[in-house]
Amino acid sequence: MTVSSLRKEGFKVKVTHRRYWQDPIFRTPLNKTPTALFEEDDYIYSDFASPRGGETQVELEKDGIRVVGVSKCSKKDGYNKKRGVQIAIGRALSQLPERFV
Repeated sequence: MTVSSLRKEGFKVKVTHRRYWQDPIFRTPLNKTPTALFEEDDYIYSDFASPRGGETQVELEKDGIRVVGVSKCSKKDGYNKKRGVQIAIGRALSQLPERFV
């Protein structure tokens, strides 16, 4: 399943990507800001996204039913948006009632 195919089937789809951010010169984690989405100290906003780690969240909604699928990438692995979306979609679809599948 893809985002476009889900939308064609009548689902509202929201995809959110979150990344780890680093100082671009020293490649060290930056201080956490109040708007950070994760509890880890090095997961914050800056101008340099780390190529390692991250999270993708897919929210599906149809006929008043809403499910969320999440895919997390280890800090040791390279972040891949496309793969993250595929995994998160699969996890969200597994939570849907059978009448939607």
